[in-house]
Amino acid sequence: MPIVITPRGVGFTRDSGSESAAGASQRRQKARDAGADARRIVNGVSVAAMIIIDAVGIGVAIALDRMPATPIAIVGTLLLGFYALFSIKVARQWERAVVLRFGRFIGLKGPGLFLVV
Repeated sequence: MPIVITPRGVGFTRDSGSESAAGASQRRQKARDAGADARRIVNGVSVAAMIIIDAVGIGVAIALDRMPATPIAIVGTLLLGFYALFSIKVARQWERAVVLRFGRFIGLKGPGLFLVV
């Protein structure tokens, strides 16, 4: 029986080693799943596209420094960058995406790069 020292004092626990190992394993699995979910939503290609679009937009805003359309250009390119961030998807080699247009099945797409509108 392992001895556990807590702020309340010293105590004995039954088989706490296997419970803590199982809990740690579950925490690691949840962390892996959360990372996989994040990669499904945003990928490296979409992040790069967002950065390029926003950099071009900021460059245009700097070029139009004295123009009244500067805030509109900045907001427009930021929105376009966020659209690119979440609309560009990459299907891995073993994945396929179903293409629906107006709710009708068109076909399967993948693997590769595609847009979700």
